[in-house]
Amino acid sequence: MIRFSLLPLSVILTSLFFPGCATQQTPQTPSSLAPGAARAIKAANKKFSYYYANKDAANVASLYAKDGGILPPNMPKFEGKQAIQGFFNAMMGAGIAGVELTTSDLAGDASWISESGAYTLKSASGNAIDQGKYLVVWKNEDGTWKMYRDIFNSNKPAPNTSKK
Repeated sequence: MIRFSLLPLSVILTSLFFPGCATQQTPQTPSSLAPGAARAIKAANKKFSYYYANKDAANVASLYAKDGGILPPNMPKFEGKQAIQGFFNAMMGAGIAGVELTTSDLAGDASWISESGAYTLKSASGNAIDQGKYLVVWKNEDGTWKMYRDIFNSNKPAPNTSKK
């Protein structure tokens, strides 16, 4: 008696009738983005950290699109360059002396790019105050990549606000 398994047959049939299930899409890498986009975003992130370390909230805000916005945790949205500048002035005034950004991945096209990564907020002594993750939507504004939406949150657990 010949024995055979139905598993190989089911895999073949699945791949024929449901090709989306049998193939894995390759995520876009920086090489599939608009020419120069990955390099431009890396340079903008470097400027962001430099301006921030030098307490230059106006130049930090200049990296955002005209209609850009920040969506910080537990706060309303800050929209427009003046509001964004105010947000960063407040962060600097609260003792956050530096921001370190590490990009994990980029995906997009010639008009829009999403960037996800990790951040570290630092004190004046260089100690890590907070670490977390971020997602930025970049917009090609007049040939320059600008931050359109910036959202981030801490890896620390949320404070316990329940009453006992």
